[in-house]
Amino acid sequence: GRVVEVSATLDRVAGGGVDYDRAAFITLKTQSGLIGDVIQDVVTQPSEKSARLQGETGFVEWKVGAAPGKDLVVSGSDGEPSEETWIEKTRPDDFIAEIDHLSAVMADPDLDSPISLERGLDTLMVIAAAERSDQLGRRVCIDWERGYVPEAII
Repeated sequence: GRVVEVSATLDRVAGGGVDYDRAAFITLKTQSGLIGDVIQDVVTQPSEKSARLQGETGFVEWKVGAAPGKDLVVSGSDGEPSEETWIEKTRPDDFIAEIDHLSAVMADPDLDSPISLERGLDTLMVIAAAERSDQLGRRVCIDWERGYVPEAII
């Protein structure tokens, strides 16, 4: 489901012709109660990219660029040893599936796609909610019944 609660702390840099978030720590909650964290920074060296899904009895974690030219997927469940799977890939591999998908959508505009204006607007609402949460220093909610307007962030 859609994100309905956002709590964020942003470390912004503004001045000298730049304005960006150096680090963002965001906790999201969806309509179905799923809770997740988004951590982004542009200062950690070497850079780290990962995603982790934690379930009641196990987990799956994806570590991007864990070794040169390789990603690592680690999974495990209650009391069992973790399993590691190495995936060889190059930087262009990160984008080829999206490029192929966009080519297919352009060839067939009726093709169902997760890349849509509505999903883009949903993402912008979450970003706006993160900015608002940081400004207020508290959790905010998104009232989707109000539409894509600033007043929907409460």
